[in-house]
This record gives sequence, C-alpha cells and structure tokens, in this order.
Amino acid sequence: MPSISGFHTYSKLRKQRYFCKHCHATFTLKTSVVAKNCCISNNTKVSIALDAKDKISEKDIALKHHGSHSTVSRVIDSFYSYYQPNVHYLPQLLCFDGFKSQLERCPLFSATLKRGRWWISWRTEDYILKEYFLRYSKKARDAVKTIVIDMYSPYISLIQEVFPKAEIILDKFHILQRFSRA
Repeated sequence: MPSISGFHTYSKLRKQRYFCKHCHATFTLKTSVVAKNCCISNNTKVSIALDAKDKISEKDIALKHHGSHSTVSRVIDSFYSYYQPNVHYLPQLLCFDGFKSQLERCPLFSATLKRGRWWISWRTEDYILKEYFLRYSKKARDAVKTIVIDMYSPYISLIQEVFPKAEIILDKFHILQRFSRA
C-alpha cells in the first residue's frame, strides 16, 4: 500500500479458498485490492505509475514503495503498454516528412484519420524505416492507398518495396520550394 502522510501502510489480506464438491476443484474469491496471483496492491501499482511520470530513477521509485527495481519496471511496462502500435492496422493515407535538426535529418511518420503522429526513428537509414514498416501485417500495408511524401528519394524506393499497392503523391510545398530555389 502507498504511504499515507509519510507513514508506511500495510494491509493484511486473507483470501478464502473454496472447494467444489462436484468437480473437486478449489478456487479463491476475487478482490479489487490486488490482482489475481499477485501480492502488490493495485493502489501501489498506480502510485508507482504516477511516480514514473516524474524525472525519478526506477531504483528511487522502488525504494519509495518498498519494492524491487524489477517490480517497478514490470509495473511501468504494464501501465504504459498501450503506446504499442497496432500492427494490423494502417490508415489509407500516410504522410512522410522529415525535418532537420542541427545534427541530423529526422524522418517523421504521420498517420492521418485522427491517429496522431508517431516517431519512427531518429536516423534516416533505409533499413530502419523498412524494418519499422515490415512489423505491420501484409494486409495492413496493402490497405494503404496513397502516401504523400517530400522529394526525399529513399522514401520512394522504400514505398515501392513495402507498400506496393500505394500511390505516391509528391507534396506540393516541396515541389514549389524546389522550383523557387532553382
């Protein structure tokens, strides 16, 4: 249990086991305090997840909650696993664009249809982008109809290989920018 007003809080929970005379099986009653086959309370897990939002090391969070580093790591992974992309879905329209920082060029993958933006990689090597998109199922990649890109040539070869059914559209802004610089 999380500490209350700086004092350690302990809960002694006894789960009762029952025996079924018909099927000769035993079962334990469920409770909302802890998950099945677990001894760490749900409130403690929520408190660990909230502390993980701050700039604190996992070791310090473990000391604060009287647990181990591996427990904290496992709880954080379970709470924040919803950031994993659905590899069986891609929208029909994708937009690829990149931006330059002081050190390197950073590709950005933007999925439309209210799906937000996802960072793919901080490097532009083709094999990293290819590896990222090959995680998606063939059916999901075939569902992509159009891809809007800037005039960065590695994107074109990548799209032809990974999204064979997609139509490539060059971004109007980048075409006008190329003509104005010529």
